Amino acid sequence: MKISVSAIGNKRAWVLPGIVATVIVVYFRGLFGGYAFDDFPNIVDNMQLHVSTLAWADWWGATFSSPSSELQRPLAMFTFALNYFFTGLDPFPIKLTNLMIHALNVVLAYWLAREIFSAWSRRGKGAASRLEIEYAPLALTALWALAPINLTPVLLSVQRMESLAQVFVFAGLSLYMSGRQRQRDGQPGWARIFVGIVVCTALGLLAKETAIAIPMYAFIIEWLLFGFDTRAGKHDLRLSYFYGVVLFLPLVAGCAKLLPWVLSPSSYANRSFTLSERLLTESRVLWSYVEWTLLPNLGELSLYHDDYAISRGLFQPVSTMIAIGGMIAAFIVAFAVRNTRPLMSLGILLFFAAHVLTATVIPLELVYEHRNYFASFGLLLIVVDGLMLTPSLRRFPWATIGAVAALVGFYSFTTFLRASEWGDPIRFALSEAAKHPLSPRAVYDEGRTYVALCNYDAESRFFTLARNTLIAASRIPDANMLPEQALLILAARTNTPQDDDWWITMQRKLSTRPVGVQEASALYTLSKCQEVGSCDFDQGKMLETFYAAMGTGNPRPEVLTIFANYAINVLHDYDLALRLIYGALEASQNNLQYHENLAKVLILLRKFDAAQGEIEQMKRLNHLGTSTSGIRAMEQRLQDAESLKPE
Repeated sequence: MKISVSAIGNKRAWVLPGIVATVIVVYFRGLFGGYAFDDFPNIVDNMQLHVSTLAWADWWGATFSSPSSELQRPLAMFTFALNYFFTGLDPFPIKLTNLMIHALNVVLAYWLAREIFSAWSRRGKGAASRLEIEYAPLALTALWALAPINLTPVLLSVQRMESLAQVFVFAGLSLYMSGRQRQRDGQPGWARIFVGIVVCTALGLLAKETAIAIPMYAFIIEWLLFGFDTRAGKHDLRLSYFYGVVLFLPLVAGCAKLLPWVLSPSSYANRSFTLSERLLTESRVLWSYVEWTLLPNLGELSLYHDDYAISRGLFQPVSTMIAIGGMIAAFIVAFAVRNTRPLMSLGILLFFAAHVLTATVIPLELVYEHRNYFASFGLLLIVVDGLMLTPSLRRFPWATIGAVAALVGFYSFTTFLRASEWGDPIRFALSEAAKHPLSPRAVYDEGRTYVALCNYDAESRFFTLARNTLIAASRIPDANMLPEQALLILAARTNTPQDDDWWITMQRKLSTRPVGVQEASALYTLSKCQEVGSCDFDQGKMLETFYAAMGTGNPRPEVLTIFANYAINVLHDYDLALRLIYGALEASQNNLQYHENLAKVLILLRKFDAAQGEIEQMKRLNHLGTSTSGIRAMEQRLQDAESLKPE
């Protein structure tokens, strides 16, 4: 049975706008949700981001205020600053902006899909009809746009960093393919190639480091679909030189810089797994990503996957060896079918390439769904290739179109249900904990939600739920000390008894486990609560807690800084604060914030010359001018202190 192209071809122009409209409808309920997880340090608690003036220094500082990366991700942070300037901390406009970025990526993904299927058709390895070439890109775009695994880059506010970086990935690869096709048609194409690979990579890196993979993706596409050939069918040496400059030289330089750090024992000091355990575990994680992308289960998809079992050996669990064998088989298949089914090979290699940064040696956390925002495009390319371009299935076009439509419908409905969960903070917290009852973060968030509902009222029906849930969270294996911290604050603010076991357990966790960003944040919250008078904590127990966090080795400079703040504002022990800040500076000499902290203490101690020296050091470290406003404020503070006569 044949389908008339002319009969339905005029309808194709409405399909892409229809996909975009469907995306907006499916995600809209999720826009009413709140902040979660990494939103707080990057957006909510990042005071430097909260610009309310048009002063250039404030905007410059906000642009380079990300605590997530040494590269600062300035483009993404600038867009967050714009959101704050116009609408404050209301999460709805931030999430709406994310949705608009995703809609833009839908259009760009369609552009890339068209280039891929067009190049495949011109390659001459398959007798595709015009209908297949026109509708296969739309099918791939719809599946990718509505895939449930791609929800977090839209509704987790901070993951705009990921979706914004992928704007340049999709655009860059599309421009590259367009330029290469022009070359094969005998037209100039180097300008598009240069912009696509060099310019788009540079711009993408301003949003997130994942954009650095653009040259690698392009190399895979070039190998499978263009073969480094010119129009005459001869290899173009300029392409080889080009990839030597944009891919292989940076790869060698990056490995030379990265490997000594990765192989250092200190690189994994703050993780609960070793380098080898990470690599073993990621072999299983990648296959979980495949399952969650192609056959999404609402009961498994989640923000939190910190309960994912770590592989302690090849057979611990045995699925580790099976996963590694599966990866080897996937690469063998990709190589074997590179000529007969190049799109299948392309999809496999793009998926694995997308995880080179996040699933190999860099000591990141193990599992996050947003890492599949581009990787899922590769997996779904395999699906579309199998359903729409397999020769044996071409005799049943309506069946294949129906299968794609059914899959799009399934993805849309599942994403709609996920977005509905995310749109209600209470429902979101409860559903996350129900999906992952052994996830310390998910159960802790459930307890924290009950704390918000009880509003620190011991008579509220939510008070007991909050207390019991936080106790349950504290007892989950590998849970950090956040539940105990929340229990102590809940007790202090409701004037109910503070269990000594909470202090003991919290101190034991701090002294026996790596102290990371979350632990440091929890210590700051405890300290701040007592500082502002909301919590009455025993100072001796607080000191024991800080000493437990400092351990016997090299304490985190953040912990020393928080302890110093406590010494100043609660203990009023300025000599102790001074020693702690010097310790933080010894560990991180180029941290401008620590020099500012030291200058503040020196001013309090009326050591004005030393304070002026720290301000001068701040100026030397202010390379990009991001802390100009803070430096001016410190200079004014010093002048005000010098003008006052000592009592």
